[in-house]
Amino acid sequence: GREVRLIAPIALGEVAIPGTQRSLSFGDRLFFQAADELYSSDGTREGTGVFLTAARPRNPTGLLSFGGSFFFLGETEEGSALFQSDGTPDGTRAIFDLGAPHYESGQLVPYGDAHFIFVAARGGRLQLFISDGTREGTRAIGPISHRDTGWSEARPTVIGGHILFFGADEAHGIELWSSDGTTTGLLVDLF
Repeated sequence: GREVRLIAPIALGEVAIPGTQRSLSFGDRLFFQAADELYSSDGTREGTGVFLTAARPRNPTGLLSFGGSFFFLGETEEGSALFQSDGTPDGTRAIFDLGAPHYESGQLVPYGDAHFIFVAARGGRLQLFISDGTREGTRAIGPISHRDTGWSEARPTVIGGHILFFGADEAHGIELWSSDGTTTGLLVDLF
């Protein structure tokens, strides 16, 4: 018969925020966020543990496989950063500094074949970025929330070449917004 067994006892910490990617199958390993650390597992007790890197990112979120690497947002001593990994500790590094203070959550979504977008949340304010997976090719598109609305989930998705997401500004509150990857604008005033 089939058997279900515990691989490794890990304190997962707080429950994952809906809409964020907290685990990823990459190569022959599972990478996942638990207790504010990045862990990896090959499916065995001996092969499961904290994924130690020189950068030692904390609170990883938004794991995304893209272009032969995987990316995630994480905290550093200086603030927050976008990290790139080839699945090895030595091949994991911060490629784009998001600054301080730390971002609370992040969401990464593929955008076409050559880019991905990500949203970083800090203090109720959201910022939309686009990246080709390099430091030089990563930039801010624009703010999603221009004020502290308490809203921390943009829930970005790509439809028909446009990035759709929820955001807020002083005039409209929380609404559906759109971006073509260069600028952002209110798509429709729902409320």
